Amino acid sequence: MHPIMDSTSPSHQGFQEWEGLGTLPQYLKAGIHFLREGLYISDEKQEETEEMVRRFYIDAVRMKKEAEEQR
Repeated sequence: MHPIMDSTSPSHQGFQEWEGLGTLPQYLKAGIHFLREGLYISDEKQEETEEMVRRFYIDAVRMKKEAEEQR
């Protein structure tokens, strides 16, 4: 579900290259990324994320049930 949530996050607009953690600049970049994800997401984007996760869950449950019925 993480990729679904990232798809609406302001921190994930455009291409993001992960540089890992180990240096002060990398930790600062990660901290800013974290803050942007939690503080700057609009209500509209939050609702979009919730709906996408809800649909994913419903589809996953349906597919699991179908797979069990085919056994």
